[in-house]
Amino acid sequence: MTEVRSAIIPWQECEYVTPRNAARILGLRPGALNDRIGSEELDAMTLPGGRQIVITVESVLRLIKRAEHAQLTARKEAKRQTKARPLRLVVSNQ
Repeated sequence: MTEVRSAIIPWQECEYVTPRNAARILGLRPGALNDRIGSEELDAMTLPGGRQIVITVESVLRLIKRAEHAQLTARKEAKRQTKARPLRLVVSNQ
């Protein structure tokens, strides 16, 4: 008798993920995920047999890194803008 084993494989170690899992990973709605595929930010393909669409993990990781970089840049810019404004105290004795 053949023994069946199951194991959890982290998505980062896979080559492809389903659109549903990609949406979960990225925190996107399915419609927003489709927009990312349409704008070629995510690489989608149909597996041989033409039944299931998958998204490459490489493109998911690339999108995450791009978002992290944009967020870091926005934080630095916000920090720079708050430092650039001098405070001025105006007192009126009238």
